[in-house]
Amino acid sequence: MSFNMISVKDDWTWVVRHVDEALKDDKLYDDVYEYMTKYRIDLDRVKELYLDGITHGSEDGKYLSFSDWFYEFRD
Repeated sequence: MSFNMISVKDDWTWVVRHVDEALKDDKLYDDVYEYMTKYRIDLDRVKELYLDGITHGSEDGKYLSFSDWFYEFRD
């Protein structure tokens, strides 16, 4: 499996925009909302988890795109 590495942004506003843009993909949107429903969390919590992942798990200043991160995190 090939991952898309992006530059890390330790910035809440950037994370919100990045995730919102990624969620324009219908499949990802459905999968994220299914996960949120299953674990009774809201979208802001998912965004917080992603921000935590990119700020604490970066590799040479880069980390997974939201979609790649989400599927790795979920599985």
